[in-house]
Amino acid sequence: MGPKTAEKLILQYKTVENLLASIDKLKPAQRKKIESDRDILILSRKLAEIKLDVPLTFKLKDAEIRFFHDQLYANINAIKIKGMARILDMIKEWNKEHLFEDFA
Repeated sequence: MGPKTAEKLILQYKTVENLLASIDKLKPAQRKKIESDRDILILSRKLAEIKLDVPLTFKLKDAEIRFFHDQLYANINAIKIKGMARILDMIKEWNKEHLFEDFA
């Protein structure tokens, strides 16, 4: 089965589980292909799943990359990248306002 047909089926049935439950509604060639690769389909679905119930033993804030430091501006100015210090200031301000706001 090609990517276009697979995409069409995913859009139509929304989930692998719904597709498998509706396998009798598929064209014979599609049904045969899915039935022959059923185990791989289920495994692929499981491997692609993003687990959200994983316990974290650290604070997400502790994982923040500390990109901005005092020496950064001196280094930027030393290599004379025009406007870069201003861009970094804008990024730094945006980070202060928005970084980790969803995790507070």
